[in-house]
Order: sequence, then structure tokens, then C-alpha cells
Amino acid sequence: MRLRAEEPALLLGRIRRAGGEVLLAKPTTFMNDCGRAALQLRDRHGVEPEGLLVVVDDLDLPFGRFRLKAGGGAGTHNGMRSLVRMLGSDQFPRLRLGIGPAPEGEDLADWVLADFEREEMAQVGNILDTAVDCLAATLLDGVSAAMNRFNAR
Repeated sequence: MRLRAEEPALLLGRIRRAGGEVLLAKPTTFMNDCGRAALQLRDRHGVEPEGLLVVVDDLDLPFGRFRLKAGGGAGTHNGMRSLVRMLGSDQFPRLRLGIGPAPEGEDLADWVLADFEREEMAQVGNILDTAVDCLAATLLDGVSAAMNRFNAR
């Protein structure tokens, strides 16, 4: 896989597999403006909202927990708000990775941008391995099957 700059809003990679191609897109914008990257995917590559699989951090979930959802509102996540606003739809699957709530009195921006604590860092590899398994299952088996398999954990 090779990443290349499409435009300032995203980096794009391609994975070829039996049955087609998967585009991997990483916004280069601030999270609060990631809807611009999704618009580029739609306009340049014909990716409609329901064809996205968005991965986001989520401070409303405890650290290490994750939830796969088929669609729904943006909640408190500004990046999701940007996606919904720019795409005009909230009907796209998303994998929410829990980072836990900000400690009392902690600036929210500082919290979400901070490094993990040492104890958390020891768990990150296993969490990401499971998240990758969830993403692969979503692509191979569909959102509903992956939700049944991974959301029960």
C-alpha cells in the first residue's frame, strides 16, 4: 500500500483484494473539519456516505472499549458533526474507539491530544488488533454481522 496526497484534505491508499478495491483515507485537516476529506472521497472517487467506514476516538466510551454502529447522530464528537454536516447524512458506519472522559478540570483539546498513560499504552496494541479485526469483519461480512460479533465484547 502506498499513500499519496490527493489534495490538502486527505491522504489516500488503495488495497486490492478479491472482489474489488478498498480505499484508505486519512484526513489531513483538523478533526473538526474532516468532512472536507469525506467530500473529496465522494466527489473524486464516488464514495457515498453509506460506503464509508469511519474510525474515530470517543471520549464518551471508557478507554479500550469500542462500538461499531451502522449509522446515527454525531453525538458530542466534532469530527462526526463535520462529516454529517458536509455529507448531509448520518447514514454511514463508524467504529468508535473509547479513550475515556477527560479528567475533572482538564482542557478537552489537551486531553484528546495527550499521550496515553503508561498503563494504557501497554493495552493499545491489543485494542488496535481487535479494532482491525472488527474492520476486516465489517468489510468481509457486513456491518450487522460485525456488530453482533464485536459489540458483545
